Amino acid sequence: MEIQTIDGSRFAVMIRENELASMHISPSCMTENDEYNVVRAALLMIGKAGCRAETILYPGKKELLLFIRIGECVTYFFAFDGFEELLAGAAMCGDMPSTLSELEGRFVLELRPMSASELPPVGEFGERLDKPAEYALYIAEHGRTLIESNAVLKLVRVFFARQKR
Repeated sequence: MEIQTIDGSRFAVMIRENELASMHISPSCMTENDEYNVVRAALLMIGKAGCRAETILYPGKKELLLFIRIGECVTYFFAFDGFEELLAGAAMCGDMPSTLSELEGRFVLELRPMSASELPPVGEFGERLDKPAEYALYIAEHGRTLIESNAVLKLVRVFFARQKR
């Protein structure tokens, strides 16, 4: 990845054909998960893993141009013993950027609100883990990712939409 700093919070990132191939991504037919993986890899390279970011992605024939504007770096982790508790916590989060993983027999929900003041009271249903944003890398290595992007929104759509029928 070729990264150019525009200013302290804005970056332009060029992802070349060989890098996309190593991630099994084709610019001509990208999925939502592909875009998520590209942005996450770029944030890791910039040193802003766990930060909330606004992105604009321009696919070319063989490469991608990604513009990133970093927001406040706020990441929270919550561990849940059961699925019901996880769903109750997820229902409070709206469409907050999130990832769901399993680690050591527990569900771990990673939440990335725009600011600390936007964090809902998820701790009522699960244990808040006092971990830095880099804990996501530990989870990725030692756990299992269940829903990689927009986990909260996907859980709510699937499980609460069925209750309304």
